[in-house]
Amino acid sequence: MSRTRHYIFLEVIFIVSFVMLVPMLVLFVMARSAGLHDMLARSVSSGGAIEAIGYDSVRREVTEYLFGHGELAATIFSAREIVHMHDVRILFMSLTIVLAMGAVVCIGTLLYLRSQGASLANIARRVTAWGLIATVALGSAMTLFFDQLFIWFHQALFMNDYWLLDPAKDIIIRAYPPDFFRQFSILTFFVIIAVYASVWIALAVSKKR
Repeated sequence: MSRTRHYIFLEVIFIVSFVMLVPMLVLFVMARSAGLHDMLARSVSSGGAIEAIGYDSVRREVTEYLFGHGELAATIFSAREIVHMHDVRILFMSLTIVLAMGAVVCIGTLLYLRSQGASLANIARRVTAWGLIATVALGSAMTLFFDQLFIWFHQALFMNDYWLLDPAKDIIIRAYPPDFFRQFSILTFFVIIAVYASVWIALAVSKKR
């Protein structure tokens, strides 16, 4: 592999890992915010904000559980819900590992490229551009085909059908109304775009100086 191809190869690794890392990090932070979940749930609850407020404690318990704190109470959650949330908890634990690995790859490749005299500003501009393109493309697809993608997402990640819950029996569906995940996804994409746009603007300003 020539020197030029070597640089290109490492740069591609950095761009791909960074473009994957930023959305996962944003998702991780937003998923950890029970206050944000409460706000979104109240805004989309068919029963109104007052009914949604009644499930604040449920959302907090679920959030804490997903991030490794405590267990779900069998007196509140059905057996089906507990199994499903256990599967989701494993996904969040896996996300933490992937985030750590992605951070190591990003930092390692970036430091190496810098040590070889690569222009970090140019790399940052390219990774920002690719990040914006990927986010807008995926966000557009989610907006147009959210319901179908939501189903495919669950079918791909879970080996059972415990994610199919009944609002009449399962409190999680009442705590997190159907439109909650749509609004959460839209907000997540806007935050990701804002992160990339901020980096782009900062680079543009620094270049002019």
